[in-house]
Amino acid sequence: MSDGKLSPSTQRQYQIINALVGLERPSLNDLYQATGIAIPSLRRHLQRLRIDFKLNICYVSEGRRGEGHYLLRGWGILDQNKFLANFGSIGGVEED
Repeated sequence: MSDGKLSPSTQRQYQIINALVGLERPSLNDLYQATGIAIPSLRRHLQRLRIDFKLNICYVSEGRRGEGHYLLRGWGILDQNKFLANFGSIGGVEED
């Protein structure tokens, strides 16, 4: 974008990355609570992060009822230190 702002979609993806880093063993509901992004959208964004940025995001199942948590195991094409230095403070999606 020419004005230096991140698109809403990119902001949401960065929120999810920050939640994966900042929360201990985050479930899908934890990610929803931390980001305010609807669960169906979270699922789509998680898939896009895996494809677009080659992030290694794993789902660790805990029990028989579909319970579990997400784990960021690899940063793919992103440099972890640079990402956190530049975008680690992104929280809620900015409204225009």
